[in-house]
Amino acid sequence: MLCALLFLTACGRGDAGGNQQSGMSREIGAAGDTDAAGGKEWVYVPEVLWVGDERADYGDMRLIGDTLCYMQVPGEDEGSGKKICRYSMTDNALQSVDIDWQSEGDFWEKHAYAFDKDCNVWLIANVYSEDYSQLMRFLCRFDSEGKLIFAREITEQLGRGISVGDMVVDRQGRLFICSSEYSDVAGIWLYTGDGSFQGFIGFDASETVFVKGTAETEDGKFYVCYSEGQERERCILMEVDFEGCQASVLTEDMPYIDGFCSGRRLDRSLSAAGEDSASPEPYDFLLYDHTNAYGCNLSGQKSGTEPVVEELFAWADSDVNGYYVTNLGVMGDSRYFCTVEDWQYDDRCVIFLDKTNAEDAPRKVNMTLAAVNEGGEQAAMVVRFNRANPQYHLAVKNYESLTDLYIAILAKEPIDIIDLSGVNVEKLSKQGVFANLSPYLEQSEKWGPSDFVDGILEAYTFDGVLVGIPEGFTMLTLVGDGTQTGGEGLSLDGLFQALSRNPGALPFEGPDNERLTREEVMQYLMIFGEDVFIDWDTGECRFDSETFQAVLELCSRYPDGDAAAVRNGSESEISLPARLQSGQVLFALARMDDIKDFQLYKAIFGETAACVGFPTGDGKGGTLLYSDGAFGIFAGSENKDGAWKFVESIPDWKVREGMELQDVYLWYSIPDRFPALKSTLDMIIEYRTQEDQAWLERGHENLGGRSYEDGWSFDYHMVMRDEIETILNLVKDATLAFDLENDEIIKIIREEAQGYYSGQKSAEDVAEVIQSRVRMYVEENR
Repeated sequence: MLCALLFLTACGRGDAGGNQQSGMSREIGAAGDTDAAGGKEWVYVPEVLWVGDERADYGDMRLIGDTLCYMQVPGEDEGSGKKICRYSMTDNALQSVDIDWQSEGDFWEKHAYAFDKDCNVWLIANVYSEDYSQLMRFLCRFDSEGKLIFAREITEQLGRGISVGDMVVDRQGRLFICSSEYSDVAGIWLYTGDGSFQGFIGFDASETVFVKGTAETEDGKFYVCYSEGQERERCILMEVDFEGCQASVLTEDMPYIDGFCSGRRLDRSLSAAGEDSASPEPYDFLLYDHTNAYGCNLSGQKSGTEPVVEELFAWADSDVNGYYVTNLGVMGDSRYFCTVEDWQYDDRCVIFLDKTNAEDAPRKVNMTLAAVNEGGEQAAMVVRFNRANPQYHLAVKNYESLTDLYIAILAKEPIDIIDLSGVNVEKLSKQGVFANLSPYLEQSEKWGPSDFVDGILEAYTFDGVLVGIPEGFTMLTLVGDGTQTGGEGLSLDGLFQALSRNPGALPFEGPDNERLTREEVMQYLMIFGEDVFIDWDTGECRFDSETFQAVLELCSRYPDGDAAAVRNGSESEISLPARLQSGQVLFALARMDDIKDFQLYKAIFGETAACVGFPTGDGKGGTLLYSDGAFGIFAGSENKDGAWKFVESIPDWKVREGMELQDVYLWYSIPDRFPALKSTLDMIIEYRTQEDQAWLERGHENLGGRSYEDGWSFDYHMVMRDEIETILNLVKDATLAFDLENDEIIKIIREEAQGYYSGQKSAEDVAEVIQSRVRMYVEENR
């Protein structure tokens, strides 16, 4: 039996993810409510298993009997990807053997593999010439001890351009190889037990084929489930006739899913495994998407009819990140099992889901996190919190739009935590939506205000209420020659003065020659300049002013969206650095997400380079702050202490004790962003400094650089603290960004300005219409 450990604080190694130690941990709380699992008769209590191998391939891992079989993922160690590994769940022992094969080429790598019922390995090997110009493919079969049984060249059938997705051996020892969505040819290649080519079955599809999985049923039939193109609506189920080398579509009405597999244990009988009253119902197939697992039966179904699909359970109820589930199966006792392969968030494991009577399941206090377009990262945060916390269970409630979320908040739906991504935090804070996090932060044994980058907490503080604490952030600002603004920030009046001194120049353009549209320019100007034209205290509006008419004229200098799309990335274009130096453009729209970002602008503008910000009424606060992992506590929550435990866990959820500096840096480089914690930022600075020094000591003349099609280029230099401070100082006066798609004032301006852009109306006429509409909106909403 596996040793079950109470899941009190960590999952085997000091955090709620990872896989360095082997063994299983059983959560003391699982799917279910404090009121007897919300009326559910059964819940699924998770047990998490790591096999103790950092290179374990949980993605293609297979359960055969009581043994988990896989081949290692290639690593830095030579031969690490060429081992057959078996983890025994009976004695918790991991064994590995080397594959015994020397190819005839200069270098070979594993392309795809599959295990048969006897733990033998079928392997497709890519064999390259020394210069990688020549490729041969071999189909190899090894016994369970790594001894080669045969190797047959299959380059003629699966040559360059063929990418393999699913690869499965049925109970008769026959091999089915399915193409992946990256393959030049879409279909199924069939091979007999001795490696002889049986034939090819092509998918009758005009668009890209995405194979969702394969399954063998008890009667020996073999099925493939796939979808076509990018439409996420339905899947197609196809039965494969191996002997006849043909396939027939059974139904085109399968629900759209992420995974498809057999619904029964075919390597041993259910009765022999000790089937009991709590055993999962037998299904022909198991299906899953990122939210739920399903059972599917086709018994007695006629071709072309809709299959019978039943929801089994929700992944989130059992603390599984459904976005990264790679396989699902039934154990034959009272459990399902799934494999999770999430390298990005360090959650790679096997999870056994024990079907438990709801009355016998441990209890946790349930909380709700409200989010828009919830994704894999949010799911990873929640899963990690739930696994580590014995008292609370957090579930995500997903809303289709920010409007839906706002309605739910104002309706005081049972919400505990709000994901602040894209939310107009300032407006909601003024309506009393958020609890003040300051008292929690002051009493926290983990964090204090001084632990965070200066200014980041202030950006989330409104009228003395701290509404959120981000995990990471990026910024968007304008950079230019500081002498254009007299060394101060850029005001709207200052922008027009600078343009008057540089007739014909554009005020600013996007990074990397990314041409802006007139709609985008208007949006940037109104984010910061709205106060110039609206006094929310008095309701006075000034859109009929000459200043706003000048804004309309300025925006009209830019192309509309279609024209900008044509001009983006044009090789004949002069680069933005060259246009800035020649005076064609005054300022650069700069994304600040890396500690070396300011070096580019010093190369363009020299020592007078300055972050002047977007134009505002008073020339201050013209930087947009985009945050990651920022959450607020709903003022109406009855579980504020539990909600704080989640918020408190986020700032360092990616950084573990003893983590290598390189790994910390990688967390924040894909995509690039700054951590909110000073200590983590210092680790990144230390790593980059060490890497720069080591690179130069190895004899390199420079630290890389950037070049453009027109020949303009520059080289990076060593990390410099004053340049980093120039970037970080922007945080102290930054404005939180939010989604403006549903901002009514922006909508009004966007709609009415088209009359001026198209030449149908004068700037004065358009300004008067905007003035009237906005004034009415302000009166109704101030």
